[in-house]
Amino acid sequence: MKTLKMAVIFLLLLGCYTMAPAAEQASARWGNLMDVAYKFTWYPKENLNSLLQQKAGEYGQSLDDYRRVMINDLTEGAGSASGLLDAKLFVSGKPWKMYYRLGIAQFCLFLADDNETQLENAITVMDILSGKKELPDVAFWQYMLQAYQGLIKKDRDAFVASVFQVWQNAVLKLEVDNIFMGATFTKTELVKNLPFLYENMAHLIITRGILEKTIPDLYPLGLIIMSIRDRLSIENGYKNIVDPIAERMHGLKSDNSNLNFAAAFVEATANQYDFEDEQSASQVVPKYNLTRTYIDLAYTWADTLKGKAAILTQNMGFKSYILRRLIDKDKLLISKPVFNEIPGESTLLVEEAIALYDQLAKPWVRKGEFKTEGFQKKSSYIAAMHQLWDATGKLMLMLSAYYEEAGDGAENQYTTESSLQKYFSLFRRYASKQSEIVPDSAFFMAYYAANEMAAVYRKAARYSTTIDINNLAFAYQLQAVELFPLDITGILHLAYQANQEGRHNLYLQYVIPLAARLNLSKASGIWLDHHATEYRASIAGITGFIPEIIENAPLLINFIQKSKGKESQEELFNKAIVMAKVLSAYKAAPVAVNINDILLAIAEHDFSDKSKPVKMMLKNILPGEATDFVDSIPELDTRYRISALQNALFGSPKHAVHSYLRGLYYETPDENHMYRGLMESALKKTQ
Repeated sequence: MKTLKMAVIFLLLLGCYTMAPAAEQASARWGNLMDVAYKFTWYPKENLNSLLQQKAGEYGQSLDDYRRVMINDLTEGAGSASGLLDAKLFVSGKPWKMYYRLGIAQFCLFLADDNETQLENAITVMDILSGKKELPDVAFWQYMLQAYQGLIKKDRDAFVASVFQVWQNAVLKLEVDNIFMGATFTKTELVKNLPFLYENMAHLIITRGILEKTIPDLYPLGLIIMSIRDRLSIENGYKNIVDPIAERMHGLKSDNSNLNFAAAFVEATANQYDFEDEQSASQVVPKYNLTRTYIDLAYTWADTLKGKAAILTQNMGFKSYILRRLIDKDKLLISKPVFNEIPGESTLLVEEAIALYDQLAKPWVRKGEFKTEGFQKKSSYIAAMHQLWDATGKLMLMLSAYYEEAGDGAENQYTTESSLQKYFSLFRRYASKQSEIVPDSAFFMAYYAANEMAAVYRKAARYSTTIDINNLAFAYQLQAVELFPLDITGILHLAYQANQEGRHNLYLQYVIPLAARLNLSKASGIWLDHHATEYRASIAGITGFIPEIIENAPLLINFIQKSKGKESQEELFNKAIVMAKVLSAYKAAPVAVNINDILLAIAEHDFSDKSKPVKMMLKNILPGEATDFVDSIPELDTRYRISALQNALFGSPKHAVHSYLRGLYYETPDENHMYRGLMESALKKTQ
């Protein structure tokens, strides 16, 4: 047993003697790693922790153990490894690199766990080397630590000052060395690794300063971000973050070199894309909240009305997207209470956007003071106004659709009507006369809103005891047709309402004159002479088959109601056009055929088979004498893509046909539009 005890003691002693070199080797390896810590101090926290744990496994010693060993050596056992360090306890006569490495080790531990004591201790240790600040590596870490101290305290001025100290006393000096040293083999290690210092600068300013600590007014640091933009070269580094931020500091969607705004805007956009792609029920709310946080920050940080317009436009597009998913009963969203707040938030957002539009639309702003609101050029001002209008209009229309989908209750009907009326109010204020701040897309949106409003009043008319609600339904439907004459369904609605109510005089007084006006219109010909479009036949039809449909709709509606088949709206449109052409041809040159039988046969036939020409289909369903008559009608085989055009116009505010609708609307003075008199009279009586 004694021999065994001696063997154990020998092994323990041997272990002590063998452990000492192993511990020294581990510490040496940590020391070497600290010398190049700038290569990873810009990592996200999870990546940094993963690296430190990996190295701890490799070295057989954790970074915290290394720190304790170093403190013990540098204080000769007098210093405590827990709590704040006392600078007075550090002894002299030790290699300065030991203090340097200990300071960086403390800093790495702070980055890993956000323990502010570690940062304070890092600063205490690094201050011992103040006399060596002429060395770029010492200056880099000393001022970097001070910058993080300002960051923790949210001391904007201290943070900015320290970041510039890092830039001027370390990075720029190393860049000068990089130029003068010439050949790569003559350069110091730190000079060779300048790209990593750029990553640290980007991480410090953008991620830590702006996105995490939300320190405001960091615009002076935009100079550094723009300077390092083209120097970032590390794979998976900040290049893909800095580039879009730099882009967002200039141009239409910028706040004129406002770094905070640009970073928050870019982060909001990135998070929005993540949210839109998210399929996990547990992640959809956090990603939405992140997007909203950075949108709100960008709006708060915007210094100009230009910046506010840009982020409001983005936010309204985001809200419209969510409302669309709520309307479609997206299970991922409708089960989360936070999304129930979207309609109310969107209503407030619309009011805010309209107020901003009104502010930017002041006469003195239009005449030149747009520069004081952040716009460098008038073209940018006009483009921003167009985008703001489009986003506001789309959100109002989406809100009305949401509340309409919610049900026929009085509250939902009121909210639907209120959303649409806000658009009409905006339209009347700025689009009654030609104005460059009104986008071409405004007229199609007005059509869409009028169509929706007509539907609202048709529902309300069922329960109303006055004729004025019926008149409003008719007036809004007529407004929709005047704005977009290709709305064949709208024309048929007008004819149907007049027939059902026994008020054919209403149709004769207000709708029939529109056919004559369109027949004389020159807008289509002028526009088509200067534009190539796949919808040429449809636009030409506004002065061709549309007047025919208007004139014949009271009769056609009786046949179209008997339509059979599973046709799309597009196919029903084409069926109505064919019937109108047939009826017009018959009226122009009556022949010995039963026109009612022909119209009924066309109405009952399924038009969904696009592989057959129309005349061929009709030959199969009409008697012989009728086929000769139908065969003599020109352009009967033409298929029109009206629904496709509607979808294209709603989806693209830049679509060329928007400019045609604008020209068509202004071809008639605002006060001469047919809907105006009937609507104004009905509105007065309902107020």
